[in-house]
Amino acid sequence: ELDFKIPAARVDDMSTFNHHLPPDSPIAFSSGAADLSVDLLLKHDDADGFVKLNAENIEALVGDQSISGDLLANILLVGGVPADMNFDISGSEISVDNIRVMGDNESFNQQNWSALLRLTRANTTWERPVSLKAEAGLSMTDSRPIVAILGNENDSPKWVKNMLTVEDIQGTVNLEVADNQIVIPYAFMDSDNIDFGAKGTIDKKFNNGMIYARYKKLGIVMKVTEGKKNFDLIRARGKFDEYKVKAGNE
Repeated sequence: ELDFKIPAARVDDMSTFNHHLPPDSPIAFSSGAADLSVDLLLKHDDADGFVKLNAENIEALVGDQSISGDLLANILLVGGVPADMNFDISGSEISVDNIRVMGDNESFNQQNWSALLRLTRANTTWERPVSLKAEAGLSMTDSRPIVAILGNENDSPKWVKNMLTVEDIQGTVNLEVADNQIVIPYAFMDSDNIDFGAKGTIDKKFNNGMIYARYKKLGIVMKVTEGKKNFDLIRARGKFDEYKVKAGNE
């Protein structure tokens, strides 16, 4: 058994976590600091405890854009096999506040914006890079940061960005990180008048997927094939439902 406690510690540079991300990850920490506390009880075939990370003014680079804000991660260990560095982290929560987006065309800077990701089912293997398989619920104050990110994509139609500006968004996300890939088998968010869905695979060689958006009766899909984008208005929801995500090695 290992009873491991860190009542309080300071992470001076969040970029130290980048070596746990897949190579060529679309997101990488560039700055920021955090307070850390840990209380774990590890046995050969069981785990219990938590890891809490409270980060302020962290910055992450997403392509040519800068996204910064405050992050609070409460990672719960509710089981697993520590001998294999495999952990059940179901029930963990990650919240983001005071988000700021800076890009060539669009920006967003509002202190009253927040988002919460709650892992309903999740397992991770702590290695380099980390592997993760999770199902999660997602809630956001509104879509304005996403709209700003889309606005910095030069080939995204302006009317699509305008129709996606909505409040009180709820959704679900399935996420897998393994074999140096980030895979989103399914993500879907909705509000009163819109739906927004995404599926895709991101790794060093492959950038494939599909994004779906609906405003009232108007729907559109954007298909990405090896980085090339194609927009379609015909049978948008049907095409999104039929799209199957393939890993880069398939």
